[in-house]
Order: sequence, then structure tokens, then C-alpha cells
Amino acid sequence: MKNTVLSFNPQPNSLGSCRKEKHGLHKQFQVIDLDTIEHSPEGIPRASAIVTVRVYWPAQTAFACVWLSTADAYAVGKGKAGGYGYCKLSGAVDNALRDAGVELETSIHGVGESAVWGALEAFARFAGLKNWIITTAHA
Repeated sequence: MKNTVLSFNPQPNSLGSCRKEKHGLHKQFQVIDLDTIEHSPEGIPRASAIVTVRVYWPAQTAFACVWLSTADAYAVGKGKAGGYGYCKLSGAVDNALRDAGVELETSIHGVGESAVWGALEAFARFAGLKNWIITTAHA
């Protein structure tokens, strides 16, 4: 699902109670700027992540934390989604992005994981990246 970032107004939030490392990391997404790859003295490649999204799912409620950075700004946001009948992963990520100050052209709340990918691609374009990838890690 293609999307567009309309604005990014970074908010001075804390992640507070949405970090649930002890209770259920479900999935992590990262947007990696491939133009920042450097190699350690041991030859290990490293690159900068401009977006990190972690989704925790300890019970019926999904929690999301986002870390966003551009050349000019940095923000964090948190969100959660509970209830029934929709994609809680995309609902929690949508709430976290909004909490961090991201306004998307099309809401991704509750419409599926492909919408999360679309929002991450939109942020990469908004940040001016030319050479990037999105990674997903499953817990």
C-alpha cells in the first residue's frame, strides 16, 4: 500500500509503559539507510536505521514503540491497539507514528501489515533516502 508522509512534527514523548521486552516482543521493523554503511575494524558492516518499530504482544493488546530520525529531527512515539475485528499490529503502529508526530496521507490503523510497510517506505522517501531497505525481525 503506497502512502505519503504529509508532515513530521517531532514530539518530545517517552515510551513509558509500551515497552514490553520482558513480556513479548512480537516483531521489529527497521528502515536502514544503505548509504551510511561503514565497516568495523573486524570488517562487520554497520548502517544507520532511520526508523525502528517494535511491536510487543504480551496478551490481547498490541503495543508499538517507534524511533524516527531524519537529518533535522528525532522523535519517539508509542501506541497500542486492543479489541477485536481488525489488525491490531497496524493499529498500534499507526497510533505510535501519530504520537511521534507523523501525519500520513492515508491512515494505516487496522488495515494490515502491508500498510505498515507502506508507511515505512513513505517515511524513507520523506527523509530523502535514495538507497534503503526495510528489515523485519520476528521474535
